[in-house]
Amino acid sequence: MFINFNIVFHCYLVILFVVLYANFMQMEKVITTLYLDTRRNKKNDKFPLKIRVYHSNLKKQKLFPTNLDLSIDEYEKISNTKRNYSALKDKKDKVIFILGKAQNTADSLDPFSFKSFETKLYGVQGEEENVFFQFDKYHKSLSDNEQTGTASNYACSKKSIELFCKEKYKNNSGHLNFREITVDFLEKYESYIFNRSKVGSKSTVGFYLRPLRRIFNIAVENNIVKKSYYPFGVGKYQIPESRNIKKALSKDILKKLYFSTPFNTHQEKAKDFWFLAYLLQGLNISDILHLKYSDIKNMQILLTRNKTKNTKRKITKIIIDITEDSWRIILKYKTNKTDGYVFDTLNESMNSEEKKTKVQNFVRYINQHLKNLCTKNDISEHITSSFSRHSYATTIIRTSGGNKALAQELLGHSSIITTERYFAGFESEDRKNVNENLLNFNDNE
Repeated sequence: MFINFNIVFHCYLVILFVVLYANFMQMEKVITTLYLDTRRNKKNDKFPLKIRVYHSNLKKQKLFPTNLDLSIDEYEKISNTKRNYSALKDKKDKVIFILGKAQNTADSLDPFSFKSFETKLYGVQGEEENVFFQFDKYHKSLSDNEQTGTASNYACSKKSIELFCKEKYKNNSGHLNFREITVDFLEKYESYIFNRSKVGSKSTVGFYLRPLRRIFNIAVENNIVKKSYYPFGVGKYQIPESRNIKKALSKDILKKLYFSTPFNTHQEKAKDFWFLAYLLQGLNISDILHLKYSDIKNMQILLTRNKTKNTKRKITKIIIDITEDSWRIILKYKTNKTDGYVFDTLNESMNSEEKKTKVQNFVRYINQHLKNLCTKNDISEHITSSFSRHSYATTIIRTSGGNKALAQELLGHSSIITTERYFAGFESEDRKNVNENLLNFNDNE
């Protein structure tokens, strides 16, 4: 029996095509289009623009509101794909955004239902455009990443802006749309901070508005709000910058503090940890308390600062030489363990919030007893733990001959990357010599 394989193959292709076409026709398709509801005009003599959603399998359609009203002439001009009318550009952009959002919402639903479409389109979109919702969302990501200090700053910023909305605009809804944050809004907020209390200052305004600016940037990046609504920058609103006052002790005061006499163990401990921070290249108290035995190798500390370890920038570990003076203090207060935290203020069982509280309490402890130490030793300056970093900066300028302006910039800014680049310029022996002379108060240098 002779079989014509060409005929069989073509028959197979026909059958396959029929099956695929049948499956395609049965596929669920949801099509969104615009619909101007001219059944009843509004008081503004315009008609409500709606989204028409058609479901191919159900063979049903439903209309959804857009909160946008157009005249028939406006609708026809906006619908015209061949011409663009400059006077209607903003409205056309809004219409395109609305339609795109609707189609994306429909495509994301599997299975599709008109109810789920309505919930996702209006519920989620409304929340996404809510500034306070985005604050909470970002705050959670910071907390999950154990960036408790930064998370606290964002919480404070949100609380202040919420209070401003309540007092200035009688807005108690807990909802603030990104489009409501205009240059005028920000200028009024700045005046509100200055006039609300005597403590209002440029630094206070910046503290509250920098998180808001970051939240707005995220919204623009995620296409939640158009860039044209962005209110910050040149020619718009610029966050006031306050001068960063350096907290460095003079050589004479530093010498007086070093030779001061503690009157109890609390003052002694406060003094020791202040000078430990000073000797460890201006390392802050939080990083010292987070120091682990695994960070110490061959009389060097290699670590990444807590403040910068979760940034997206490339971070290099800091190299800190441990001198005899700093090692003496470490030995005096370290635990008897060989792993985990070097000092006993923190432990592995604590969560990030508990660690943050412990660090804050320890800083207050140091500042309180430093104050008492200074009073007892006739040191008039109000010295706190934060002075150690800037005092270290001044000392390395004096002992290494480094450029003062550059060093102030490198060691005074929050970014540790610049600091790392500065120290990377020294050979290891030069860096060691600098650290060895931190407690050299002789005048004949």
